[in-house]
Amino acid sequence: MNTARNFIFLITSIVLLFSSLKSFTQNLKICGHRGGFYQNFPENSAPLFDYTYQNANSSLIILELDVRESLNGSLFILHDTTLERTTTATGLIKTSNDSLLSKTFLKNSLGNISKTPLPTFNEMLVWLKNHPKAWLMLDVKGTSWKKVYDAVNLYKLDSRVLFLTFKPEDTKEVFQLSTTTNISALIRNEEDWKNILAFQPDFKQLVAYVNPQTPVSVIADLKAKGVRLMADCNENAKNHPKPFESLFYQDLAQSLQLDIMITDYPVEVSRIFAEKNK
Repeated sequence: MNTARNFIFLITSIVLLFSSLKSFTQNLKICGHRGGFYQNFPENSAPLFDYTYQNANSSLIILELDVRESLNGSLFILHDTTLERTTTATGLIKTSNDSLLSKTFLKNSLGNISKTPLPTFNEMLVWLKNHPKAWLMLDVKGTSWKKVYDAVNLYKLDSRVLFLTFKPEDTKEVFQLSTTTNISALIRNEEDWKNILAFQPDFKQLVAYVNPQTPVSVIADLKAKGVRLMADCNENAKNHPKPFESLFYQDLAQSLQLDIMITDYPVEVSRIFAEKNK
């Protein structure tokens, strides 16, 4: 009799565990790093964002992009400090005027010149406005927090962007700008978490940027306070220019209890979790 009960208990536990994991991964949001790393498209571009948006198997897709200022103080989308790797221009963007940048075109990772001009931040906000199932993750290079936020607020897109911050003082500054937008903070250890707690952030706005080395106790406290968690897969940074096996993503999502997963291959990763949740 005890053996039968134990067997039933084991089967019930497995079913409940599978059900809870399925429910968990159904809520996972996928983010494309610079829109995704697909050779036919320039990074940080509307055509790439269109491709990811149309092909990702997800009810909501997040696209990460980088924002920099020109010599004139205008906001453009560019990852590097210099222009030559990804555009037809050369030199520093901060010393380049808008007249030059308006005539600059993007290149893909193979060095092929596209017909896509270097995008302005306003153009990407218009893109977001026209794509209701997307968010933008904003990696603001430099200290243009207020200028970037003011542009977001002008388009009434506060709730559909996530500001990336990597220093507690920057996190605090963005919190002071808005009571509604999503704001991430780098939480690698207990000290990082204490620094964020010091200015009493609104946990509903906060997203913790964690990694596999973040202590379990910190992860537990973040979850207990209702803070969303995200982590980066770093495929290309790990010299792995293609998606990992599906188990890698599933383990990362479950071990860190992620709400957002950042990947260089958002189309493929979104399909992994869509298949798992069938």
